[in-house]
Amino acid sequence: MKLYDDIIQVYEPKLFSFKSSGGKFLIEEPGKEASVKKFSLDYHGQLMIINNIIFQKTDFLYKRDEETPKGLPKMQHGCDGVAIIEKKDKKFIIFIELKSEFSRENIKKAERQLYTSYFRIMKLLYCIEDFNPDEYKKCGIIVSHPISSNELVKISKKKEIKIDLDRYEKQCLSWSNQKLKSYNLDKRYSGLGKLPIKKFLYFENLPVFHLAVNEKSKEGQFDLDELLNKL
Repeated sequence: MKLYDDIIQVYEPKLFSFKSSGGKFLIEEPGKEASVKKFSLDYHGQLMIINNIIFQKTDFLYKRDEETPKGLPKMQHGCDGVAIIEKKDKKFIIFIELKSEFSRENIKKAERQLYTSYFRIMKLLYCIEDFNPDEYKKCGIIVSHPISSNELVKISKKKEIKIDLDRYEKQCLSWSNQKLKSYNLDKRYSGLGKLPIKKFLYFENLPVFHLAVNEKSKEGQFDLDELLNKL
């Protein structure tokens, strides 16, 4: 992968790992109280993982949450994993966040971590001479325990009697579908488009998928090709 070869000439190589021939990669949640601790993804092609310590080490560049003006994104956040995959003539950048319970607040936090990670990683990569963001398909993945059946029933009843659903309720119905479906995170919700930044540093719409871990388990796995084929 040329991007990997180039990037380790510019940045500290220990922040990046590379695998050349498919396999599995593991995303881990370090929080001691997390009920989803690990998630393994099977992939094909070449893989570069960007260590999420990059977010922690560069938080000082951005305003703290309490100092961020209303309506603008809170930038001192990062996701649990960033993967770049190249297979045949296709390239992908994937942002992954692990949560425990599927709840309104957790999903909101996860999306914040995805869109701030997008900005911060694209900024990191753009100085590499041959990196062209338009060559890559991008998506987010939120991993957690399943949506509760009781909550789904309540939302479905609201829909049946034609009560308008809010964004979170629409997400629940979309992600609970048996078929793997994405729910778009748009720039209006992220607020990135309100910042005086180059257009390549934010997205119009980022497809976000939800992958469920068995509620009795702390870890799960998934074949990433099934998801990437939908992009």
